[in-house]
Amino acid sequence: MKSKRLEPSTIEVALELERIAAVLRNSQAIADQSRKQIAEMGKSASPWQRIKEDGYRGFADSDLINAFEKICVASQAIGLLILREGELEGFCRSFSRRNKAEWLASVLQLHLEQDERLVEARIFATSMLSVVARVIDGLPRLKPGSATL
Repeated sequence: MKSKRLEPSTIEVALELERIAAVLRNSQAIADQSRKQIAEMGKSASPWQRIKEDGYRGFADSDLINAFEKICVASQAIGLLILREGELEGFCRSFSRRNKAEWLASVLQLHLEQDERLVEARIFATSMLSVVARVIDGLPRLKPGSATL
């Protein structure tokens, strides 16, 4: 699978390191943010990280997207839902995902049925209800007043 994320050029890495160094020259301690930025620069581009962050939109070409769509439809037919948005935070991209606890607290204050930022979450919830209803409808029923089927 190809990644849309490009490896940074050596010039881009050097400029970012210079920017971080300038911040560090004016501080007494290394801030956690600086540590994270340096660590992030060392990571290689991972196509799976891109899918986690962007969901199916992170696929590099239309053939992959079409295959994903077919897999989603086939999976849903047997009761397996695939989260199209990648990770949970993909349901609402209006808030920063850097701190998951803050993201969750912000999203829980929204109204699932009305907020336009939660369209994808509503679609997924509707799909989930449909699958659960299909499963429940297929279960054997207890006879009234009986503990047996």
